[in-house]
Amino acid sequence: MHAPRRVLTFLLPVLTFLAFEAVFRRPAWVLWILPVLLIILLAAIFFILGRGLKTPSSRWNFCIGPAVFYLCAFATVFLIEEAFARHALAVAGAILIGLFFESIYTYIWEHEWYEAYSLENISGYLNSISAFLAGSAFLGMEVFLQVPRWMMLEFVVLVYGLLTWQAFWIARIPWSSGKYFVAVITLILAEFFFAFSTLPAHYLISGAALGVLWYTFISLSRAHHLGFLTRGVVVRHLVLSGLLLAALFGSARWF
Repeated sequence: MHAPRRVLTFLLPVLTFLAFEAVFRRPAWVLWILPVLLIILLAAIFFILGRGLKTPSSRWNFCIGPAVFYLCAFATVFLIEEAFARHALAVAGAILIGLFFESIYTYIWEHEWYEAYSLENISGYLNSISAFLAGSAFLGMEVFLQVPRWMMLEFVVLVYGLLTWQAFWIARIPWSSGKYFVAVITLILAEFFFAFSTLPAHYLISGAALGVLWYTFISLSRAHHLGFLTRGVVVRHLVLSGLLLAALFGSARWF
């Protein structure tokens, strides 16, 4: 009965990988491959979730993570020169998309096999990669395409706002208590983006730093709302993020 849905969870990562590889070889094809991929994504989520959802609008919230990933990944692809890095992005993206849809399918149709918090964790990994790719793409476009900084800031607020809201929603944090955190985290990341855009660091390094900061803010905020925030959790996240940021900027080539 659910065989087509199961097949779709295997087909989507294959399509994702092939789409990346096609764009690598024919960059102009992105103008039709990306819209088609987004339409397939939307249709796949609606089909896999079925019609029995208590809140039908949640289908759109499930679309946020993979849709933002596709948009940011294809934008970043044109700024990456190394072939190995491009292929690695294609493989990693296909794996994450596959795990994301597998988690949705298991949660809805094989709930007895569902591992607690697996959907939240996979979505967190996907959104963290998207946060890194978004920062890299926006900073790279400002450098190479001379896009005005104020315009990039608008995209930063939009993308990081969506990623932050989706992270809160999938953790079942109500909008009434999470909206202020979404606003504050988004504005803080916009300020960091503005600061990083003035530094003579590589755009991928600054983008990775934005990804680390986004993950840290989301983890601490989610722990606060779920009642898991302790002194040890705060110290562990701050130390880890501090070490990662130090490693990133310490190994950066400044130009």
